[in-house]
Amino acid sequence: MAVTLKRIDNPVVLRPVSPPPAYVKPIEFRTIAASIPLQPEIATLLAMDDSQLSTVLFAASIDIDSAMRYQGEKYDARQPLEFPRRTSSDVWDWQFGDGIELGRPVFPYNVKLACVYQAAYLQNPKFAKRLENIRSGLASHSIGTASESYVRPADLVAITGGGFTALGDRPQRIMEKYRLTTGRIL
Repeated sequence: MAVTLKRIDNPVVLRPVSPPPAYVKPIEFRTIAASIPLQPEIATLLAMDDSQLSTVLFAASIDIDSAMRYQGEKYDARQPLEFPRRTSSDVWDWQFGDGIELGRPVFPYNVKLACVYQAAYLQNPKFAKRLENIRSGLASHSIGTASESYVRPADLVAITGGGFTALGDRPQRIMEKYRLTTGRIL
């Protein structure tokens, strides 16, 4: 249902906004979170209302999409997210039901799991601050007798072959299997 705000010179029509695309919806998040070890960050997310949780899951989805170049190509060039994906004619993940293929591509479970862990990672402010320092070019810092050194993002390409991402360690390892390692980018 659209709402019209009338002005004398120009009417403005406000249409309902659909939630931003994310790999995991709040209800799916709660289901997945129930099956993994509870961390304080996940407990924080479980306490959020659906609107707040949708925002965090959207940010986690954007982090996953921008983390690396993925194998294959988007299932549909118009889709806003990187998954589902395909290679020429083979779609990687299909929805099945009662042993019958329903013929609908879906987000892989590993991508959903990575999104859950990335959302939890984003809830820990010390990780976010550390990532921002690294991205800003900080090589090391010291406070009293404690010091911390970082590898420069540009050097990570040589070390890991993939480069720097904003993903936490666990989501990074989960998404690694989808990384484009050879061939050309489609």
